[in-house]
Amino acid sequence: MGMSRRVDIAQLFATVARDLTAQPGMSATADRVAEVAARLIGCGWAAVGRMGPREVLRFDATRDDSVLAAVESAAVETGEGIAAESLRLRSTVRSDDLTAEHRWPQFTARVVSSTPIRAALAYFLRLDDVDLGVLALYSREPGFFNAETRELAAVYADHAAVALSHALDQDRVDNLERALESNREIGVALGVLMASYTITEHQAFDLLRTVSQRTHRKLRDVAADVALTGALPDFPSRHDANGDAEAAS
Repeated sequence: MGMSRRVDIAQLFATVARDLTAQPGMSATADRVAEVAARLIGCGWAAVGRMGPREVLRFDATRDDSVLAAVESAAVETGEGIAAESLRLRSTVRSDDLTAEHRWPQFTARVVSSTPIRAALAYFLRLDDVDLGVLALYSREPGFFNAETRELAAVYADHAAVALSHALDQDRVDNLERALESNREIGVALGVLMASYTITEHQAFDLLRTVSQRTHRKLRDVAADVALTGALPDFPSRHDANGDAEAAS
């Protein structure tokens, strides 16, 4: 490989890395990883998947709904397939020709009969001891994943793992921030109720919980209303609030 080609590839993957890590959250990143993979590798179809409950493969993102939906369905109903195998073995798995594949007979029979896919390559994605799923690549051309294509795909899989790990961390941070914000609102609401109705913190929390159950709203949403208005919905008077608090306690 010439120096100029190596530079071009390095620049390409730098652009890819920036693009993937700029996505807002795990779902969007997985979708983008699959979309870019199919285009960059030129294989036709790509998916990001994981092993769900009961060891059932689930695709988090697909570039082509109809074809990959058939692949996912075959994997789910047979318990076989290249992506599931990659997840179980925690390694790269390849099939150059599904029409001659013997490892997953039920899966390959379904895929060959219902889709144009004839070759597949799956990379187990892991970074810093965290399992991130599988990147599955599919082609209509037997033998498509030759040495050169696999080299390109392997580098891309590493970038995909970094991007998915970044997205997972971002989702965790966002969830923590939402939880902290929710806790702050609940704390403010408890203070408002304690001061407004001369009740204990325990009684104030019971009131929030009671209103949440009666109105079928989340506790944090009721707390946000209390923090904004200074009163509980459906409990306009101090007498009513005290009565319910005493009943709850």
